[in-house]
Amino acid sequence: MINEIISEANRLKQEAGKDLSEQLALKFGELKSEGIIKRFKKSVNFPHSNYQYQKQYLANFLIETLDDQYIVINSSTSFRNDRFKIQAYDLEGIKQHSAIAEKIIASIMLYPDDQ
Repeated sequence: MINEIISEANRLKQEAGKDLSEQLALKFGELKSEGIIKRFKKSVNFPHSNYQYQKQYLANFLIETLDDQYIVINSSTSFRNDRFKIQAYDLEGIKQHSAIAEKIIASIMLYPDDQ
């Protein structure tokens, strides 16, 4: 019974995360259609510029601005300290060690208002 409850709770969390990602993708799609941003990509992995491993850092979204700059976004439906540290590590790594590091104008952690 406990395993079923945990399983259902995890399923609901996954669904909420997927819904948030889809909502953000729709919003970024609107911004692109309106000519406010050039493009966006979802779930982009970045290598550390000095190493061969290709998936060192993850951005949930990468927005390219009209002037060829970048905004890196990570999002979550809940604020948990351990996950925050992982996302902060990813954002900091992208800002300091990726091939686009010099073109990043913002890095954003997105959470619901209640978090």
